[in-house]
Amino acid sequence: MQRLVVTATMKTTKAGMVIAAVIAAAVPVAVAAQPASAAAPAAYGHCRKWHDSNTFGASCTGGGRAAYQAVAVCKNGTAVGGRDEGGESGIWSYAYCTSVHSSLDHGYVQWYL
Repeated sequence: MQRLVVTATMKTTKAGMVIAAVIAAAVPVAVAAQPASAAAPAAYGHCRKWHDSNTFGASCTGGGRAAYQAVAVCKNGTAVGGRDEGGESGIWSYAYCTSVHSSLDHGYVQWYL
């Protein structure tokens, strides 16, 4: 079984500044499957989780400088990522399977540095 990991596209400008591709917070993002070896460690903090038939959400604290996002794996096989949140924030991240015309199969929290 593969784990789903969110990757960011980065570009260096002529001035040496690094620019990261940013997606609007209100827009759910489909995430790409990668081998587990590419994943960050699974748990940095404590998370409260919630779901209904279409949505998976997580609120985490105790993650230090790491960040997290809710990931919904939908019944049509698509994985959708919620908004990125800081590891100490406790802010809810929600991933919506309705954004890919499906319903929720299962969900999990993805931590990354």
